[in-house]
Amino acid sequence: MLLTTVTTVTIVFLEALHPYLIRQFIDAFTSESAVEEVYRIFWMLVALLLTTITVHRIFDWSITYFEAGVIRDLIQRSFAAINRQSLRFFENNFTGSLVKQAGRFNSAFEGIADAMYFQLGRVALIILMTFVIFAREYPQMALLYAGWLVVFVATNVIMALWKYPFDKANAESDSRVGAQFADTVGNYAAVKSFAMERLEQNRFDDIAEDNYRKRKRAWIASNWLNVVQGFTMTAFELLLIWMMIRGWERGTVTIGDFVFFQSYVLWMFGSLWGLGNNIRRVYQHAADAKEMADIFETTPEVLDAAGARPLLVEEGAIKFHHVHFSYVDKESHERKEIEDLTLDISGGQSVALVGPSGAGKSTIVKILMRQFDLDSGYIRIDNQDIANATQESLRQHIALVPQEPALFHRSLRDNIAFARQDATEEEVIRAAKQAHAWEFIQQLPNKLDTLVGERGVKLSGGERQRIALARAFLADCPILILDEATSSLDSRTEKLIQDAIEDLLVDRTSIVIAHRLSTIMAMDRIIVLEQGEIAEQGTHSELLDQEKLYATLWSHQSGGYIE
Repeated sequence: MLLTTVTTVTIVFLEALHPYLIRQFIDAFTSESAVEEVYRIFWMLVALLLTTITVHRIFDWSITYFEAGVIRDLIQRSFAAINRQSLRFFENNFTGSLVKQAGRFNSAFEGIADAMYFQLGRVALIILMTFVIFAREYPQMALLYAGWLVVFVATNVIMALWKYPFDKANAESDSRVGAQFADTVGNYAAVKSFAMERLEQNRFDDIAEDNYRKRKRAWIASNWLNVVQGFTMTAFELLLIWMMIRGWERGTVTIGDFVFFQSYVLWMFGSLWGLGNNIRRVYQHAADAKEMADIFETTPEVLDAAGARPLLVEEGAIKFHHVHFSYVDKESHERKEIEDLTLDISGGQSVALVGPSGAGKSTIVKILMRQFDLDSGYIRIDNQDIANATQESLRQHIALVPQEPALFHRSLRDNIAFARQDATEEEVIRAAKQAHAWEFIQQLPNKLDTLVGERGVKLSGGERQRIALARAFLADCPILILDEATSSLDSRTEKLIQDAIEDLLVDRTSIVIAHRLSTIMAMDRIIVLEQGEIAEQGTHSELLDQEKLYATLWSHQSGGYIE
């Protein structure tokens, strides 16, 4: 950065010398100067031009390294700022919008840096140097120049401030375009299945039309800024020529003087015209960067406590003690999910959570993994309050197999080994065999090197779940959570997976969420939830004998599912 600044100052100084030599040339040609004097000025001009070119190249190299390094850092920081946010942040934001905001933020820095070094910083030096030269050569011109400059800069700043809300609205609208685009493309299967291409096109067209109107307003505001800028510059140019004519009439201005001052004015105008445009662009880039800058200032909802320590898990005993939890959305509407939940799960015990949709089963998993903080109460694992443990260590001891597995657009090997980055090839293959995924992996042309597509789109639902199960086998965590882990499997594969899961449950604390009650009949304990509270608990046979909610759910099943 220092080298870039030094070379910028040097370039402006060298360029300021150029009109001096040109004036000497003209004065030498229009007088009876010796030929040697003309050649002396010529070789000075050659040396000046070569030096200017050399310094320009140094500047180009320095700013390349400077901007590239900063952009790299900003890309990393943008990813970190988004990556550190809690679950609710991602529930409330579109993926496409976040990606676009991060991209615009990094581009905004490049634009502002270019404006500062190529224009604004350079223009400031040119303005200062031009004023010094005018004051030395023609004091009256310096006073006129200073007054005009104040009017010019103030006008541009006022116009840019007036235009900023239009740029901000345009940037926000552009984010909505990206969000809608990603939302529709990401759910293309649903769009195609229900033949809703026209509906989605109309929805996108409305958002694109709104973006068009706001972009047009921002650009029209830019045109007005150019009009005002052009008028003030033209006025100064005409005034300068009039003063030169008056000086020529009085015999105080030569042809060389006229070329001298006109060269500086054209040099200055070329930069000042860029000044107006770049002030406008800086504000536009600031508007583009604002959304991502807000994310930098957003504190994650769930934070590690001061002095949080790594969680140490040996038995895996889990205790929920008078736990209360409610969701609060953007409009601050509170929805209670868990009411005074007290539950003890012994180390190595297998517990199933069942109940109607919305009973709080998935919420219990989320608060156990500390995706959200509790309203009151506490959750302990081996007598350690999870609120006092680091989130990373907590989740490293829990293997989750969700109903909709999250796969990366990477190879099958990478997706399985995501649970343990240091896993060997043999361990990955063993985990795949335990999850009965090896059968279909072997049939693929590239086997473990097969890319699965975005979110695993190239695999069937059952294949994705088997990869997620293989990941859990490989993780080998003391606590296991299965959230409808066999819901997408055919009967034959499900039987194989159930056998594998039985082995996986051994000596592990397990929480199994299931709507298909036949899959959890052998659990050590079944917890029946209703409206965030424990309605019943016991073994399968005990709950049937009680003839309450569980017995009702069992009787309503058809083909193993709750109707």
